[in-house]
Amino acid sequence: MRAWYSQRAIDKIRRDHSVDASLLWLALPYGIVEVNDPLMLRTVQVIEEELCAGHGVHRYPADTYYGGGQWLLLSAWLGWYYVKTGRREEAEKIAAWIVSQRQANGLPKQVQEHLLSPTHYEMWVERAGHPAVPLLWSHACFSCWRQALHSVLARKMVFLVFLIADND
Repeated sequence: MRAWYSQRAIDKIRRDHSVDASLLWLALPYGIVEVNDPLMLRTVQVIEEELCAGHGVHRYPADTYYGGGQWLLLSAWLGWYYVKTGRREEAEKIAAWIVSQRQANGLPKQVQEHLLSPTHYEMWVERAGHPAVPLLWSHACFSCWRQALHSVLARKMVFLVFLIADND
C-alpha cells in the first residue's frame, strides 16, 4: 500500500495526489483500511476539505462528468462512514440532504446545485441526455447508510423510522 498513498492521504492513482471520494469504499464495505486508521482519517479529512459542498460530495476535484456535480451515492457513503465512526449527527444531515434531492421518479445519479465544471454540463446532456433518475446505486447506497444507522440505533434501544414523503 505504501506506493499508493502520500503522506497526506490515500491517493486516487499513483503519481496523482488528488483524492477521490470513492476511496471511502476501502474502509466500507471492503475493510481494506479500518475506518479509524490514521490514513483513512486523513483521507476523509481531505475529502471533507476538497470534495464536500454543503452535504453533497463530489467524486474528485477535476471531475467534469455532467459538470462535476455532487454524487448522491458518495454522499450516502460518507454518511455511512460517519455512522461507523460515531458522527451520527453529521450522518443525519447528509441523509436529510439526500432525501431533499428526491425527484418524482426517485433519487438521481448526481445533482447540479454545485458544479465543479459548469461548462461541461451541457456537453454531457447533449452527448448522453440528462443524468439518470432513478439510479439504483443512489438508492442502494442510501439504504446501506440507513441500515448502518439502524444497527447503531438498535444497539442503543432507540427506534427511528425514515419516511420519504411523496410530494404528490
